[in-house]
Amino acid sequence: MMKTYFVTEYSSLSIKEYSLTERDRDYLSRWRLLSKSPPFNCYERKNEVRFEFSSWIGVLELEGVRIVIKPKFNHGFHDVVDMLLFSEDLPVVQEHSTKSAYNEDSLIEMLVTLLIKEVETLLQKGIMKDYMMREENLSVLRGQVDIRQHLKENLYKPARIYCRYDELATNITENQIIRTVLEMTRNFSLTKQTRRQVNRLLTEFTAIAERYQGEHWPSFTYNRLNHHYLAVHKLAYYIWRQIYVHNLYEFRQESHFSFLIDMNELFEKFIAKLLARYLPDSLKVTEQRVFKKAIMKDGRSYHDIKPDIVIESSDYDPIVLDTKYKPYGKYKVLNSDIYQLAFYAQFLTKSEKGFKAFIIYPKYFDEESNEVIIDLLPQTPHGGCLCVKSVSIERTLEAIKKKDFVYLRSQSLNLIR
Repeated sequence: MMKTYFVTEYSSLSIKEYSLTERDRDYLSRWRLLSKSPPFNCYERKNEVRFEFSSWIGVLELEGVRIVIKPKFNHGFHDVVDMLLFSEDLPVVQEHSTKSAYNEDSLIEMLVTLLIKEVETLLQKGIMKDYMMREENLSVLRGQVDIRQHLKENLYKPARIYCRYDELATNITENQIIRTVLEMTRNFSLTKQTRRQVNRLLTEFTAIAERYQGEHWPSFTYNRLNHHYLAVHKLAYYIWRQIYVHNLYEFRQESHFSFLIDMNELFEKFIAKLLARYLPDSLKVTEQRVFKKAIMKDGRSYHDIKPDIVIESSDYDPIVLDTKYKPYGKYKVLNSDIYQLAFYAQFLTKSEKGFKAFIIYPKYFDEESNEVIIDLLPQTPHGGCLCVKSVSIERTLEAIKKKDFVYLRSQSLNLIR
């Protein structure tokens, strides 16, 4: 029987009297190689395996153990899901009144439950159809005759006519991608109730569309005809991306499964969305903007720089923010983070007042608010300051649910002052 271990982000786990199998090693090695930042480190010792986790949360299943990596938030995976919904412009759940309906320790269970709800809503609003070109050898005329193909096919068949016509069909990319993601979720570790719902919806979409054959997520343009697909596609893409971005779907073995989310990336999206939505309209918030002239060689761009968030105004220099999903409420800011952000701010600051930049990190429910101002190169022409500020994700999500716009606007402004 598989044993389950529960840990939190930025922690470690030692499993005694356990050894990795060759398939375990292969799977773990693939995870580390395919990730830009390794979600964990694994060390084998005599009759012991030690894992050291970073900012990734979710589940990791090997042949003999299942490891659930939970965030440090007060409401665990519920807050992660709410962060995701807010960041993707999807409605945040007011209350988690259905907690007993699914496994609270399963992030993927929660995401699939939300996907099921959106797919059911989509079916109620109506499946999208589009005209598709058909070619067929028929006994009656339909559309227009393809003369060349007709002569080729029916020279000795006077009762047939080769036609080309448009047909309104549901087998379009918008529906194919939903069917494909439903097939993917069927392989996840889900409760029986959720699995039954997935199978029911998959049966409906199997009759509607074929499986999507592309290797990359398709590009959709939404309008009044297909706008009701937007929420489904956003949730479906998030599930697709977690699997395909690491090329683990086809690799998946029956005894291995993982669904891990990098909280660094999600936290950055969350803060960017918070600022973009609640700062004054006069401030322009840009995420991951690329600057090509900060590092030059022989008059040409040598390296690009890409700050997490840049806030621009016509009244003052751009403001640079870097989100760091690190416990900076307890530890000093790393030199590498200071150097990186100071360089960004110096490049974007044009006035002679000195640069000012911000590092934003998460404050957990059991921590005090902490704000640190770090003076950089004081009393020099290149001096500036770095403001290190915290955000309570739990308190922010509560304000979002209650539509406490006063708090949200005040908090957003405080992050850039």
